[in-house]
Amino acid sequence: MRQYCSRVEAARFPGDFVSTDVSAAAGDPVVGAATFKTELSIWLQAMDTRLEEGYAERVAPLAQVVLTRFPHHLSSYQRLLQAAWQLKRWQEREEWGRRLLQAHPGNPLAWRALAYADEQRRLRASANALWLRAFESSPYDQEIRSGLHR
Repeated sequence: MRQYCSRVEAARFPGDFVSTDVSAAAGDPVVGAATFKTELSIWLQAMDTRLEEGYAERVAPLAQVVLTRFPHHLSSYQRLLQAAWQLKRWQEREEWGRRLLQAHPGNPLAWRALAYADEQRRLRASANALWLRAFESSPYDQEIRSGLHR
């Protein structure tokens, strides 16, 4: 079964797509917008390309369009966490980590994001507890293992 994100327009950056209107997903017409449907895999590939090319700030608008249509799309949350990591936006990473945990409570990437945020705030006991939760979710992840032993 194909999944689609709808109501997008070519926008600010070459090759990027942004949402014209959130209400457009409900079928409301958007006057003057060039709209078309595109497969979800194209959105994910666009986010991956932005991350690889170092344009992490361009990932958020793409991911938010996907999350508007698919609020529990785990790989979009993970891409947002990667973008926030590249941009060194620790508070934003913590926020997306919390949202990812609401969608998928056992996600090790989300636990890792929260543990790292607590380390940055020097909340050592809380960070250790979060690293332990991350370890329980993914015991073979090298970064999680090193965070647990710090």
